[in-house]
Amino acid sequence: MSTDHTSDETVPDTSHSRTDNDDEVEVLRERVAELEAEKERQDALITGALERIRELEERLEADESTLKTELDVALEAPPDVVVDRYSVAEQRALVVAQHLRDIGGPTGAKVDQKLVRIVEREREESLAWSQIYRACKALESMTRGEIEFVNDDGGANRLHVEDDSVLP
Repeated sequence: MSTDHTSDETVPDTSHSRTDNDDEVEVLRERVAELEAEKERQDALITGALERIRELEERLEADESTLKTELDVALEAPPDVVVDRYSVAEQRALVVAQHLRDIGGPTGAKVDQKLVRIVEREREESLAWSQIYRACKALESMTRGEIEFVNDDGGANRLHVEDDSVLP
């Protein structure tokens, strides 16, 4: 027995759906184009910002080599400003800096009694080792490490000058 099944089911009209889908696809394409354009604008902004950062870093590196150290500023200051602005250790460090080339040379000097006597004479005070130590550490700080307070292999304390242009 053969039965012929004819369906009374109607085929849905897809022409309307197809138009809706085409519209949705077009809207999505437009949105993708907008997003791509926005991404290009953002990429350009980022690239510009990175270029500016590189320029500023280069300028900063160049400026750092010409910046005055705190030692330079202090040595140029009038005595009353030095007394008001700088600690006693920093004031002693200024004396050390002013005589460092004479007592040691362009590469530095041994921190010994000769240096202590010079600072004591200039400052008109008697100093303990801890006070000289603090003055040497202050000098190191005031020169951004261009003058280092080190203990050499023989156990002697030295002021090592990295760049003698920091010396007065």
